[in-house]
Amino acid sequence: MMKSMLKTIKDSGLFALQFLTIFPVKLNTEPDQKTASTGLALFPVVGLLLGLVLAVSDRILSRFVPNSVLSVLIVVILIVITGGLHQDGLADTFDALGSGKDKNKMLEIMRDSRIGTMGTLSLICSVLIKALLISSLPPLFRGAALIMLPAAGRWGMTLPLYTFRYAREEGKAKIFFGAATTRAIVISTIILVVPAFILLHFKGVLAAALAGAAAYAFARFMNKRLDGITGDTLGAVNEICEIAFLIVLIAIGK
Repeated sequence: MMKSMLKTIKDSGLFALQFLTIFPVKLNTEPDQKTASTGLALFPVVGLLLGLVLAVSDRILSRFVPNSVLSVLIVVILIVITGGLHQDGLADTFDALGSGKDKNKMLEIMRDSRIGTMGTLSLICSVLIKALLISSLPPLFRGAALIMLPAAGRWGMTLPLYTFRYAREEGKAKIFFGAATTRAIVISTIILVVPAFILLHFKGVLAAALAGAAAYAFARFMNKRLDGITGDTLGAVNEICEIAFLIVLIAIGK
């Protein structure tokens, strides 16, 4: 039984890593609902791994470039190692919102590979705001904040997955909607809260909680517009959660 459980955790972790990053991960079997459920619980673990990459990169590059440039590079690194997955979702979501159309047309716009004005502006604003916030992080907890940043964003996607229905008949993210159980959400939250408290103490937990609330509010708004949410919506949720996390952390960390 222990061997089977460890195999499930391993397969689920690899599945989450494959879904959320560009890391070369190969699965030997097709993921099922159990694998997806455990993988969802491990979203913050993938976020912590991404955060370690950011923190190490920040430490190394800080010797060669000024803080303003370094902060932009950190955002670029995060985009690269996640394959721009969440930025794509952000742009598609705001293109759809900016259209002012009905549910079906909005879903159609989200599927369009072309990017519109609102999508472009949302990407520019997201990158600029995130880079400026990172440059404003106090040196005392900058490294810890960078480790927790992607973890908070990926955790922020889990509650909407649990609460709202999938707005499409099919799609890459659909498997996680059926797999979002109470157990998965609880485990995911524990995985986030423990390192947040260790690295950033109470302010880290509060920042994550408020960021998650902001992300959930946006997901709820999209749910009303689409009668459900999509993978693109989740990408936008991740970006909003990361930005909110940095804003709150800086506001209460001074």
